Amino acid sequence: MKKSNFHSFIIIILILIKVQVYTIIETSANPTPVRIIGGFLPKENVSLSLTKANVLIEVDAINYPDVIRWNFEGNYTIYNPNNSTEITIAIPFYMSFVANESLQVNGNPINIDDVINLNNVSEIWNNYLDNLDEIYYRYAYIFNLTFPTNDSLNVQFNFDSLTWGINAYFDYVGKYDIIYDVGTSRIWNGNITEKVEFRIHGRQPDYRYYANQCNISEIEDGKSYVWSWNNEIININLVGISYLPSQQEFFYFIIFTIIVIIAVIGSIIGITFFIIKKNATQKHTRKKES
Repeated sequence: MKKSNFHSFIIIILILIKVQVYTIIETSANPTPVRIIGGFLPKENVSLSLTKANVLIEVDAINYPDVIRWNFEGNYTIYNPNNSTEITIAIPFYMSFVANESLQVNGNPINIDDVINLNNVSEIWNNYLDNLDEIYYRYAYIFNLTFPTNDSLNVQFNFDSLTWGINAYFDYVGKYDIIYDVGTSRIWNGNITEKVEFRIHGRQPDYRYYANQCNISEIEDGKSYVWSWNNEIININLVGISYLPSQQEFFYFIIFTIIVIIAVIGSIIGITFFIIKKNATQKHTRKKES
């Protein structure tokens, strides 16, 4: 093996070790993946009021941990006390692989104009995101609405998540979160009456955000988790549920990682020893010949 090739090989191996160790540290400190969907965010300061919100997230965890899927339905009432106005609204999210997104206003379908990165688009959006310590950068569905004078619009937003094999995430020592961001309601003018319900069928979650504000009741094949507010300012940001990896899954991951690191280091030592021995043999042969 040429010297330059050997050096390249050693560098690649060291990079692999660094990536493996970094994965352990990073996933332990910041468990992923997080699935977050938020309420509506206006692009500019407005006098409009988000007076009501009714959110239902239905989670099918009957075949947990092999499969988990969930569907979202959000119904919102926005009131305009002034003259007719058009505004841009964002539906922020941090997730991937959803399908069948639909948006309706007063029962009539409208188009979602775009999906964008929320960063550095609107001062209001930037200020809101800067105050969210719990959330990573976020994307958003964007649409425009014209609000009639002194009247309300009822907006409904739905989507289905695709099927997830949850064990794929636990392999990275993560937790599986499904979270709704109620803090977006504070961007609008005035109080709100809001209900957020998680209906969990099958395997129940290991953790609830703001558990002291959550009411639990029995439903068919599972339980209902409800957070609600009545004509008030909502002072928290996130509600939702988490599934955590078992101790056995965590133990297997650590053992696997240790084995990989030992194998890589062993390979480096073995190859280095082989090259040194080979070079020494060649030198000894040359001396004999001379």
